[in-house]
Amino acid sequence: MPENQSRAKEKKRKWLTMALLAGVSLAGFSACSRLQRLEKELPRGDREFVQEVRYIISKKERKLYVNIAPEERAAFRRDFWRRRDPSPDTERNEYKETYFARVEEANRLFRTEGRQGWLTERGRVYVLLGPPDHRQVYPMGYSFYDPPVEVWRYGFFPIIFVDRYHIGKYEMAMANAYYLNAVANAQIMLNSPVQEMAEQDKQDFGLESTSEKKGFTRVTLDVPYGLLLFKREGEEYHAVLEVRAVLRDKDDTEVWKKKESYPISVTEEELGKLRKGYPVRFNIENVPPGGYVLKVRVGNRGDENFIDKSMKIRVR
Repeated sequence: MPENQSRAKEKKRKWLTMALLAGVSLAGFSACSRLQRLEKELPRGDREFVQEVRYIISKKERKLYVNIAPEERAAFRRDFWRRRDPSPDTERNEYKETYFARVEEANRLFRTEGRQGWLTERGRVYVLLGPPDHRQVYPMGYSFYDPPVEVWRYGFFPIIFVDRYHIGKYEMAMANAYYLNAVANAQIMLNSPVQEMAEQDKQDFGLESTSEKKGFTRVTLDVPYGLLLFKREGEEYHAVLEVRAVLRDKDDTEVWKKKESYPISVTEEELGKLRKGYPVRFNIENVPPGGYVLKVRVGNRGDENFIDKSMKIRVR
């Protein structure tokens, strides 16, 4: 694959992850009862097409497909895939190949839930976003009394699946519901041709500093919800955020450092308040006046994924 197409596809995947973090609505994904009725009345071949592309067909396309003349549907199907082809001048359609390869792989990976693997919740995410960058499996749960859990990560965004009833059926954890609903509508992005998009190298966090008085600097972090890895305990959700900070002078000598954990406990209702981010504040004191570089590392306790960010600060 040409390098520019590879870069564009990678950017597209990152854009999809950001769409999850933005909390895209489910409204476009839910089919109205009339559309469902019309789909059931389609001939078998036409009906199977709609079922096969359920994750990537838009509501507008579905409505058009069920209402056009039967003899026009074959041309519609050809055009449906051609519009998504990242390299229409070649014989191969990489998009179509990737989509059905993911369906086949999802059927292989998640075949123990009593239905086709790609129709399970894990299968749906797999088809839309591909294999996760990291997949952590806890068949006995986080602890002895917890249900089995899987944690998938796309970049720094965690998606948590829980086998709540110990029957092999994994559902997405409620702790992520505010953002994971966007998975169902991620086809909005997948419908677009591969193209150059704004660079989103990886998930970020806000970092600011204020020198309020001599020898005293206030540092403020704004940690996005997507970085918090929650665990449900009873009626509450718990996460432990770890922050490490190092201050270096112009000679790259370490003059100050800090490591602290920030436990977070919220109810399901309070989860919504975290959509705008979780604030973390700490102070830098007893440092001589001058210019420095502050490096901050943010992650979840026990998780190997973390984010580094640096900024120049001046201490009065």
